[in-house]
Order: sequence, then C-alpha cells, then structure tokens
Amino acid sequence: MIILRITSGLGNQMYQYAFYTLLKEKYKDTEVLCDTTWFHSNFEGRRYELERVFGGVNNSLFEIKKASVRQIINLSGRVPNLFDGTFGVVFDKIRWVINRLLKNNKLKSRKPYIIEQYGQDSLSEDEFYNAVMNLDTSNDYYITGFFIEETLYSPVIDRVRDCFSFRTLSEEWNIAYADKINNCESVSIHVRRGDYLSDIYKDKFLTLGKDYYEAAINYVREHSDDASRLKFFIFSDDADFVKEEFKWINDKVVITGNSGDLSYRDMQLMSMCKYNIIANSTFSQWAALLNVCPKHLVIYPKAYMTATDNEVKSDKNWIKKKKK
Repeated sequence: MIILRITSGLGNQMYQYAFYTLLKEKYKDTEVLCDTTWFHSNFEGRRYELERVFGGVNNSLFEIKKASVRQIINLSGRVPNLFDGTFGVVFDKIRWVINRLLKNNKLKSRKPYIIEQYGQDSLSEDEFYNAVMNLDTSNDYYITGFFIEETLYSPVIDRVRDCFSFRTLSEEWNIAYADKINNCESVSIHVRRGDYLSDIYKDKFLTLGKDYYEAAINYVREHSDDASRLKFFIFSDDADFVKEEFKWINDKVVITGNSGDLSYRDMQLMSMCKYNIIANSTFSQWAALLNVCPKHLVIYPKAYMTATDNEVKSDKNWIKKKKK
C-alpha cells in the first residue's frame, strides 16, 4: 500500500494528484490512497478542493481514493487530526501529545518507509526520484511532497488533463469574460501577492516586479500572430494593486468576481487565453498546463523562490524570462 499526503492550495493539490496518478500507473498491483487530513490542522485557511472543483464533471476521468484513519496511522506512524473546525483545534493539541509518545517507537519503526520530498528528513531531487520510482512494494509507504518537477508529472500529463475538466461557466460575468477572451489575441497575466507578502512567506517567495511583466509582454508582442489584436487579462488576489500598478498596460481587463468557492474560475479563464504570462505560482502554472489553445505560448519567471530558480521546462512553448 502507498499513501500520498495532500496539502496546501489548489495548484499544489493538482500536482499531488498528478503524482498520485503516476504512482497508480507505475504500481498497478499496489493500492495507492490519499491522506487529506492535513486540512483539518491547517491554520492558513487552505481547503481541500480537488473533489469540489473536479469531481462529478461530465466526461471527466477524475477519481480519488482516500485512506482510512487506521491506514494513515499504520503507514505514517502518527495520529492525524480527525476533526474540522473548533474541535479540530482542540484535538490537535491532544494528538500532539499522543504523537510525541509514538515518536520513539512506531514512527521510528516506520522511518525507512516514510519518504519526504521536503522537510526534516527530505531527500535531494535525484534521491527522491530514484526512491519513488523503485519502491519495493512488499512494504507500505507514506509519501509527502509537492511534486512540481516536470519529471514527476510529464509522464501522465495527458491523462491528468482528462481528469481536470472544468464545469461549464454559469456566472454572467465569467461568460462575458470568456466571450472577450475568445474574440481577441488574449493574454493572461497572473500577479500573485496575498500570502507571499505575509511574515510566513515573504522571505521565501518572490513577488515579481514590473521588469518581469514588461519583458514577458514585449516577448508576446514580438511573437504574436496579430499584435494589434492583443488584449491583456490580469488575474490577481489583489485587484486594487494591479489596477494602480499596471496602468502602463493598454487594452487590459482586470478580472474580478471570482473569490472563495469561485477562485478556480480564474484558472479556468486563464487556460482559455492564447498566451499565458504566469507568476511563480502553481495556480497559474496549471492554467498554462491545461491551456486549450493550439500553439499557445507560456512565459514563466526565471526565479521562483528567493533561493531557487525555476527548472527549465522542456516544452518549446514555455519561455523563461527574468527582465527586459
């Protein structure tokens, strides 16, 4: 048995689902399950969204099987949080004590079979890849990580695209946005701010500046089939900021109205644009990976985190940019 932990925001959940798909295809005779209990202990406001966004869509191949509490305890050596809400906060303190007691026995015995891509016992990229691609399936494994590397999703990307089908647009404003997008040389621009400015992440993640967006836009203008018909659709978690800071862009539309349960609609609309200028964000990365336009072009930033550059994408339609 293999259990894969699902965490974080929608974009990361989608990469984890892609890796889940890869494991299922590689280890066909082994049960592969997901652990979604991280969201019960999550105090950053992240929600488990995969099933709400992609589950039950007509003609979609999306499916996910979840591990039981017993299975999670047996494979991870830890008691997960079983409850949402206020009681979950209380139970988190109780389970912390329980897990401290388990640490020196059950967790210790499970260590060889807990594979962490990041964290205290993390492996290098090559070590992680070799480990997960050569599992001895006579043992059980509990695997954690984000799995955003191309080697971990590219083998199954076509199948995963069939799993990530969006529901038909039903909101009047989104239908209007889609009509505009489909009737011009549409360029999506994603500007990620929000939690990147928080004390938790400001020293880890870059907030991309004007130099990146200018360089990206210039590249699109130079490679557009018809530069006179270019229209820029700006997506951000800070609409007031982009309205002020992106005044220098003509022929633009700042997308608003998609928050909360409708946040995923921004990804859907971005995936419809002919050109994608993405941020250092898995959210807009997936918009580009799901792009439905033939010969679409994606501009992505050289820098992702303060200490790490983006990997070079192998697809010739993905262009890495830093500045003018």
